[in-house]
Amino acid sequence: MIPGKCCVPCCRSNYKTETTLTTTFVFPKNEELKKKWNSSINRKDFLPGSTAAVCINHFDEQHIIWEDRIPQKGGSTHTIERKRPRLADGAYPTKFPNQPHYLSEDLPKTRKSPSLRRAEEITRGEKQFSEWCEADH
Repeated sequence: MIPGKCCVPCCRSNYKTETTLTTTFVFPKNEELKKKWNSSINRKDFLPGSTAAVCINHFDEQHIIWEDRIPQKGGSTHTIERKRPRLADGAYPTKFPNQPHYLSEDLPKTRKSPSLRRAEEITRGEKQFSEWCEADH
């Protein structure tokens, strides 16, 4: 599948001058979210068609999912890296580096869930204990 060209004004992702392909995401089917995407990109009189896309460069990192986490018995999680990133539910474009700064939006940082923080804490503790044991104590 060949990625589409980004429809954001002043963005040249996936045009012939690009040497590497940039991941793009087509507009969502959800009408309210589609309207939010359309108003975010600030393109006058633009009606996105079925192939209209926005490149990954316009999304906040917290909205991009690079891996899937599968809960396991015992509270641990199994992590699988995705071949192609996907967007989190409700994600919309917020970064527009080639446009006036007031069009970009800094999203508040999200906190990890308590169970995920606890799992990471346990993993860190186990790793530190293993390293301590291997250090000939």
